[in-house]
Amino acid sequence: MSWPIEIDGQTFDPIPTSWISHPDAADRRAGSPRIYAVSATTDYNGKRLQIRYAHPTEPYVLVYTTGAYAIDNGGVVPAGLVERGSHWPRSIVPRTDPTDIVREPEREHMIEVWGDRVDAIPSPDTTADRQLVADGGDSDAQ
Repeated sequence: MSWPIEIDGQTFDPIPTSWISHPDAADRRAGSPRIYAVSATTDYNGKRLQIRYAHPTEPYVLVYTTGAYAIDNGGVVPAGLVERGSHWPRSIVPRTDPTDIVREPEREHMIEVWGDRVDAIPSPDTTADRQLVADGGDSDAQ
């Protein structure tokens, strides 16, 4: 399975790293468990985004809906990255129950994008090392 992924008739793409590193991206609410943005899709003709947030160690996902803005290159970004004084929540502490399970491309993307930022998520390098061991490679391989 690879990108894009289809879930309930909607096509989701990976969250761009530019959204996560944007100065107006924020980690909403204090506490844990914290879940992290991994994929998004548009609806209502690009006026809203549905963003999937995944847990770092559990297989669950929460879907969050936010306003969207079209940008010059034809893409769409969360309203919080455009509206003055606003912030887009790149990670949140959920206040509701999970609504779905994480898909494999989302899990891989979480490791790729968040692994070097969040201790609870394996970094891409340590994931590759674990794969080498699982495939019969040297456990000391770096």
